[in-house]
Amino acid sequence: MAVFLSGHSRCALCHEVLEEGQEIRAFSAIVPNRLDPLHLFNDAAFHKNCFKNHPMMSRIKRIDCCLRANFRNRTTPVCNLSIDCPNDYFATGYLAEAGDLTPFNLLQFHVWCLRQWKGLASFERALDKAVGNRTFENEITVAYFKRELAKSKDNGSQR
Repeated sequence: MAVFLSGHSRCALCHEVLEEGQEIRAFSAIVPNRLDPLHLFNDAAFHKNCFKNHPMMSRIKRIDCCLRANFRNRTTPVCNLSIDCPNDYFATGYLAEAGDLTPFNLLQFHVWCLRQWKGLASFERALDKAVGNRTFENEITVAYFKRELAKSKDNGSQR
């Protein structure tokens, strides 16, 4: 959830101060791609009325709903087992509404299952293409994906 201070933080839409007693809507970091128009809602807080009247409100609510459902049902498509340990968790989250990364939205894996995932190479190619074509921008997210994918390959070669 976005952190905001009543009387200090500003609405990400109207830029007015968020005051105590006002109805406020906030999102966690759910849209990592800085080039996505929905990134406006990433880790941000809003007056409820500003949010309610925004033209992209229904899209971000749908993504938020999918992410919440995904979080409650943590299973990996590789082994179909529940992911119970936060240290054994890799998730793609929401990546894109359209384009090469779309099939990889909202996937989650045990870290040890990642190397067995049949879509691993396709995901890497789609990520590299999106970064190269400048349709996905977030060096921290990309570095995380690359690091975890490399670790999964290293672990796979050691077994």
